[in-house]
Amino acid sequence: MAGSRTASVLDRVESVRANAAKNVGDRYGQFASLLRLAADSYTNADAEAATWFYALGDFNSGQAPA
Repeated sequence: MAGSRTASVLDRVESVRANAAKNVGDRYGQFASLLRLAADSYTNADAEAATWFYALGDFNSGQAPA
């Protein structure tokens, strides 16, 4: 697509895709760890686990995790 008006943007696609895949993978790993911790430490109430999940915030906010 050399010479097209979109060529310069298309050149960035792979780096943006790779970055997005890494971010999604990282969030998945964090969420999986939290689920594992919540299951392993469950003691007749889920209030503590609910607090952990609430602290995660919105997965779809577009903000990087702290």
